[in-house]
Amino acid sequence: MNQPSLERGADDQTFHDVIEAYCGALSYAPGESATVHVSTHAAAYDVVVERWGGERTIAWAANTVPGTFHEPPADA
Repeated sequence: MNQPSLERGADDQTFHDVIEAYCGALSYAPGESATVHVSTHAAAYDVVVERWGGERTIAWAANTVPGTFHEPPADA
């Protein structure tokens, strides 16, 4: 398992230690496929994707997704 880089300090605002995730776009049309990008040191994680509108509804969820760590690019 990959470990957090020792060069990264607690003040590094781009690295959140356990898990980072984001969607490939800010919004999606109804029925459109969404992409979720995740980087983690955890062996596995659970994920919930919600639609935020008049109320929050779950669009997709998964449990025990295998975790993978991706080093941030040098120019990030």
